[in-house]
Amino acid sequence: MTGATRERGRMPLARMLVRGRGWIALAWVVAAVCFLPQAGRLSEVLDVGARITGSESAAVERLLSGPLASSYARFGVLVVGGIPSPDAPEGASALRRIVWPLWEASQVAGVFSYLNYPDTLFVAPGGHGTFILVGFAADSGTPDRLVPPLRRLTEDLADSLRADYPAVTLRWTGETALNVDLRRTSGMDVSSAERRALPLTGLFLLFAFGAVTAALLPVLAGALAIAITLGAAAIVARAWPLSILLQSVVVMLGLGLGIDYALLMVSRFREGLAAGSAPETAAEEAARHAGHTILVSAAAVALGFAVLLTVPLNEMRAIAVGGLLVVVVSALLATTLLPGVLAALGPRVDWGRLRPRAARGSGAWAWRRWGRWVTAHPWPALVLGALPLVLLAAQAPQLRTGLPRGDWLPASMESARSLKDLHGMGRSGIVQSVR
Repeated sequence: MTGATRERGRMPLARMLVRGRGWIALAWVVAAVCFLPQAGRLSEVLDVGARITGSESAAVERLLSGPLASSYARFGVLVVGGIPSPDAPEGASALRRIVWPLWEASQVAGVFSYLNYPDTLFVAPGGHGTFILVGFAADSGTPDRLVPPLRRLTEDLADSLRADYPAVTLRWTGETALNVDLRRTSGMDVSSAERRALPLTGLFLLFAFGAVTAALLPVLAGALAIAITLGAAAIVARAWPLSILLQSVVVMLGLGLGIDYALLMVSRFREGLAAGSAPETAAEEAARHAGHTILVSAAAVALGFAVLLTVPLNEMRAIAVGGLLVVVVSALLATTLLPGVLAALGPRVDWGRLRPRAARGSGAWAWRRWGRWVTAHPWPALVLGALPLVLLAAQAPQLRTGLPRGDWLPASMESARSLKDLHGMGRSGIVQSVR
């Protein structure tokens, strides 16, 4: 088959994408309506701890929540500060004012404190403060539904106790509270990183394109790819346990590949317009040539992530699912929706131009000149290109694997502050901050 025949064979698909842009845009609107609301609930369904499907520990967790159900199969630690020691009558009285409302909470299956077993373990060495072990009811729902009402309850209790004990603090910690806080903090950090990165990327593209609309299109495509992927991942996570690492992977790749794929399509379209093609023709050419490159690249990346699906660890599976989804969504956005948008915009893609249009072919001439220099001086070019890579690779021996040490939890988390309170009491071993 000749090259011309192959070109004619590919033409109908590119033309169909451009001329059917209205229906394609409607399909993406429907997808956005379905998936975007789910994206906001993603953190509620992701796991924080590592879990291995079929492992012995996973089987034990199922037993503790089923046939061997216990009031303390799931528990939290309420760290109490600012009251007298519970081995004193006044301290025991204050402790009762906290324990009895906890017993009556529908989320609580059991409460264990100094009042149940007057052991010195419950007494802080300094004489101020104690802690309470609180078992959670089996039907109390997910951690994100369990912890907030209990925190509201203890906040009200602390307000009522401050008249007698101005320095009183009631803070939750333990695996469940830590998971809730880590999910919320991770989600906030990811959103914050996205808000910082998108404007910076937009400024870079504005400098590269010299036009506001051309710079905004890749940024919007990347943001939409991230949002739709997070919504799709939330649906998958309800049936397949996934780690919270998924959020970071999706945002990282969405900002990288999502913007890169759209950037390639926009650049090819602008080249077609600069060559004198009509908007629809330029969009078809961009869909045919840039689209082929995008799909080949996306297929290679997606294959790498697909292999990770075979690993039974939920953290690796989260990386695989997040990477696979965002690559597919980014490639589809760039190759189906964007050509139609570009055809509709036409010359308006250069709206908001900040500098005069470069002479036709000037960019290609500059790259040809650079290519000639590289091929004429291969060894200097190799040294210049390899030097930063060698400097980066030289840092590899500094990597340290293993569990983090020291104060590594975010200070804004209530559960992290509670761990510090326990450490101050000399009782930090009650809660494992690292599983």
